Amino acid sequence: MDYKGITNKFAETVEIDVKKFNKCLDDHKYENKVNLLYEFGKEIGIDATPSFLVFNDQKMIKIRGNQPLEVFLKTFDEF
Repeated sequence: MDYKGITNKFAETVEIDVKKFNKCLDDHKYENKVNLLYEFGKEIGIDATPSFLVFNDQKMIKIRGNQPLEVFLKTFDEF
C-alpha cells in the first residue's frame, strides 16, 4: 500500500472526511507547526517516541519509550 493508500485508510478508520484530510496533507497546512514543535521537543530533550516529562518546580524526570505502569508510579512517588 502506498502513502496515500495508508493515509486514506487511516482517515476512513477514524471517520473523517477523506477529501478534507488529503487537502490538508497536500497543502502542508500544519507543516510549520509540526516542525516548530519538533524543534521545541529536541530543545527540551525529547529524543524518543513516546516520551513523557514529569516535573515540578524543583526537578524533571524524563520517561523514554513504551514503559509499564510501574515506571510511571515509581516516578510519581519520587515527587
